[in-house]
Amino acid sequence: MRVLLLGGYDSTNHVFVELVRELERRGHACTIVVGDEHDRANVGMFTHAGMTIVPARAFDLRSVGSYDLAFSGPFVMRPLRRLYDRVHRERLFLIAWQTLFSSVTMRVAADMVLTSSAAKFDEFERSGLDYSMVAVGNPQYDPLIRARAHRTRTTPDAIRSVLIVEQGAYPLGAVGKRQLAQALTAAARTHPHLSFTVKARYAPGETGRRLHPVNEHLFDHLADAPANLRLHAGVDSVEELVLEHDAMVTMWSTAHLDAAVLGIPLILVSGLDSSEVYDVRSTRVRQAYDRLRETGCVVDWRQLAEGELPFSLVRPEYLRRELEHPDLPAAPRVAEFTEALVGKVLRTGRTMRVRLRTDLEGALAAFDSPEATTIAGSPEDVLARQLRRETNRIVQEFVFENRCMGNAFDVSSLLEFMRREPDVALGERGVDRYVAELRQHLAAKRAHLFEGDSRLVAEDAFVQDAYFDWLRRTKRYAQLISYAGQVACPEGLAYNRGLALMRRGRLVSAGRNLAASFSMSLRKPVRETRKDRNVEVTLDKCDRSLLAHAVLMLIDAYGEPEALAYRPVPKRPHFDALVYYRMRALVRLGRMADAVAVNDSYDASLRSAASEAAAPSSMTVTAISALFGVARRRLRARCASRTAEAGGMA
Repeated sequence: MRVLLLGGYDSTNHVFVELVRELERRGHACTIVVGDEHDRANVGMFTHAGMTIVPARAFDLRSVGSYDLAFSGPFVMRPLRRLYDRVHRERLFLIAWQTLFSSVTMRVAADMVLTSSAAKFDEFERSGLDYSMVAVGNPQYDPLIRARAHRTRTTPDAIRSVLIVEQGAYPLGAVGKRQLAQALTAAARTHPHLSFTVKARYAPGETGRRLHPVNEHLFDHLADAPANLRLHAGVDSVEELVLEHDAMVTMWSTAHLDAAVLGIPLILVSGLDSSEVYDVRSTRVRQAYDRLRETGCVVDWRQLAEGELPFSLVRPEYLRRELEHPDLPAAPRVAEFTEALVGKVLRTGRTMRVRLRTDLEGALAAFDSPEATTIAGSPEDVLARQLRRETNRIVQEFVFENRCMGNAFDVSSLLEFMRREPDVALGERGVDRYVAELRQHLAAKRAHLFEGDSRLVAEDAFVQDAYFDWLRRTKRYAQLISYAGQVACPEGLAYNRGLALMRRGRLVSAGRNLAASFSMSLRKPVRETRKDRNVEVTLDKCDRSLLAHAVLMLIDAYGEPEALAYRPVPKRPHFDALVYYRMRALVRLGRMADAVAVNDSYDASLRSAASEAAAPSSMTVTAISALFGVARRRLRARCASRTAEAGGMA
């Protein structure tokens, strides 16, 4: 059996490690394709496990048809888009994993979804989503399940070492990070007989794509930590580290299941101040903690700051709900599932027709049922795949928008569209008709909310940002340009107003508004809205995107210099434009010496053996970068000369 694994974020890739080990132990060939082999945040677990990875640019797309099936995470990473397109074109059976806690986003239009427990089925449905789903557990916890059988159960009074697992999405912002650091430092000082190890979601300076924007690092707030509180910056996984400790402290994170599976005492820290960002609203955090309270381990951070450590064991009924068969390793079960699917269905020229909501035993029974399958490549199969992919793309965009808006929409009606089957007699016309009906349904929902609830639009920055987007997409340009109501999201208004003015041919005003939007986003300590994050991501692509250079030119021409003065520069080649414009911003602020230092620091980083690898660049971008390289060196010389003159006059 040949298995293709489409690498994603760290959460899914940790699942793949144990699965690949089990499949290869059974003699099956596995190929792991990743977007970027230098993305240490997301591929480090593979290299740490000694597994071979193939970067997307080196993978032969023509070989997709030679695989029996593919595994994926819930998200499509940009460098793998062409590979996903080829998987769909070749009709390769695609299985997606959903193991994230309190998150059901499924950007991947999968043929089947594997979940950690049957409780996920209802979670999907509450979000207006429906897929063929099988509850199998999570291979990520297999080492802990095996270790638990040979481990003496730790009681709260026998604790000597504590693992602290920081989460990427909570808390966000300096205030919450300071509160967490205060609580951890106080706990360590009050309990000098205990050792504490802090494992951050991302190590300081670790490169790679991140599931959540991280603007503040916890380690920066632990400078005065006592000697018994150690900061761990290695590549070890939580599953490795937790075996060396007697208890765990974490937040709203899947890491709490590590403690639950291993059977060690746990504290789930709550009550921290956390900045809202577009994909992690306060509603989502509140719902997560409402669910986590059933563990019996939730503790307010102030209690830790007072030095108390009220550890508790996770209630068994909670673990059984969150993890299918928590006493049995999942990878062998998933391998059995995969072998049966390939042997009994896919290699017989058939594919699944019915949507499953079952466990492993139910899935195995369905593989033996002719009524549950259909001929692969038949008109029914082709249309079903086409409808599923189109529907999923549209619904997922709406579901994500709803999450960003704090669940402002009622999404229950989406289930009707996700459960529709294509009409073979109508063919592609029927699919197009269903898709058009879905679009009209969602357009009516948006119009009903945005035109009917002025208070929500005026007070919630994330709803208002979506509202301004909606005005632009529906070509209500006059209403957008003349908007004079309460502004909760100024960068959203400036951005969309700029695009509207561009449509009206008012290019100077458009440029000023766009630059204002970019400047506001870059000055924020936390990337709150999607636009904030998109600008940051765009500038991180200066080495391969002309759009990034256009953004820099606009900010330089119309924006405020503070927006770029503090913008960090990646330590990779071809970022000369970002260096140049940052130097110009510093010069405008009268900081000549700092401008020289930015240039020299960048040159030093390129000479360093620790510099990050260069991303593939087009000839045009490389040439433009070379011109900016000349410009920044000339600017450096002028700044150094003026600094020297100022020093001489002094």
